[in-house]
Amino acid sequence: IIEPTTLYSLLDDILYIQITSFNDQTAQNLTEDIRNGFKDIYRNSGKRAKGIIIDLRGNPGGLLQQAVRVSNLFLINGTIVSTKGRHPSSTNNYEADGIDVTKGLPIVVLINGHSASAAEIVAAALQDHARAVVVGSGSYGKGTIQTLIKLPNRGEIAITWSRFQAPSGYYLNTLGVLPSICVTGSENSKATEHINNALKNAKQIKENHQSWHASVIGDKLGRKELKRICPTTYKKNPIDIEIAKILLREIVLYQRIKILNQVAASIHN
Repeated sequence: IIEPTTLYSLLDDILYIQITSFNDQTAQNLTEDIRNGFKDIYRNSGKRAKGIIIDLRGNPGGLLQQAVRVSNLFLINGTIVSTKGRHPSSTNNYEADGIDVTKGLPIVVLINGHSASAAEIVAAALQDHARAVVVGSGSYGKGTIQTLIKLPNRGEIAITWSRFQAPSGYYLNTLGVLPSICVTGSENSKATEHINNALKNAKQIKENHQSWHASVIGDKLGRKELKRICPTTYKKNPIDIEIAKILLREIVLYQRIKILNQVAASIHN
């Protein structure tokens, strides 16, 4: 028995989907949830959904191939993720060849400090291709692939043989994904305040993203400093969802926030 890792609900005209991990049924279950959710919204209101919230908070990751397939549901072309290591066989590029099951519907991805590995692959891919706005706190930064080897004494040794590289070129390991709207340390603020602050500080946010994407994997101190831009939090802050709802219902705000990550625009074009 394979337990489902996706769960959807309706926030009136918005489809909310929580992905708890990535097993070998995640992409298929997500596809079914999207189709059923859209039908439910249309049945209730007679109108098309305004957008989708993909909640990856608390998601520790899972299967690489499922992260690729989930991303492929929303991307038509371009690199989803690359793996790179010292050995030639560790270098692979995973390309999108999807149809976009949502037909371009706006997406907001929620992340926090427990979002790791496969969850970070999805968040980075959708952000880098300007396909979604990412909201929450900095993610965990687990961007390596290990092979487990059993030892004669029944022990195991894990060998790291490759790293995940986001479409824009930065390595996820020890860094993670930087949200376009950071909600760390401001639980008492209103959702509109976070959106307005992001627009007010647009220049700084763009510079932060540029520094993030230009980070070198060997610069440990520099990457540690970058993590302080939006410190990880392990809470599921309710205001994350409130921000997402506002953005999805006001498309002009959504578009303005989405372009704060200039790297995404350069890849997309």
